Amino acid sequence: MKTLFKNNYQEILLHPELGIFEQRFLPASQDLFGDDYIREVSIFGETIQKNQSDENPYPNLIVNTLNGGPTMEPKVQEFMHAEFYPMIFDAGIRTKAYCLGDEILSKLSVELTAENDPNSKFKYKFFANLEEGMDWLRNQ
Repeated sequence: MKTLFKNNYQEILLHPELGIFEQRFLPASQDLFGDDYIREVSIFGETIQKNQSDENPYPNLIVNTLNGGPTMEPKVQEFMHAEFYPMIFDAGIRTKAYCLGDEILSKLSVELTAENDPNSKFKYKFFANLEEGMDWLRNQ
């Protein structure tokens, strides 16, 4: 596992042996809304683009909100559908695991955003813990 980026809101990890990028939200991320949330998601997308390679593609990602996670209001959901999802698909991501914490608004907003993507090209599944998400991605 290699840390690619870290700030107060998120840690972006690469699990090269598994072909997985992980966006691990930190507790302070629960205070992110609107443009601030979009900025953090954009950092994740740009980090995927910079660290993807043709020789060793990493087609999987985990969104990990087990220790915190922001709530996606409609503005953020629109950004995810119109800009972020196409960006990561173009960068080679094909499968997503969502490891969701207990905070109900964050959990619900993540589920609704993933499930209501009008152009969904990803295979995805929701999990209550990181190990199950990693195991599922390993077998895709």
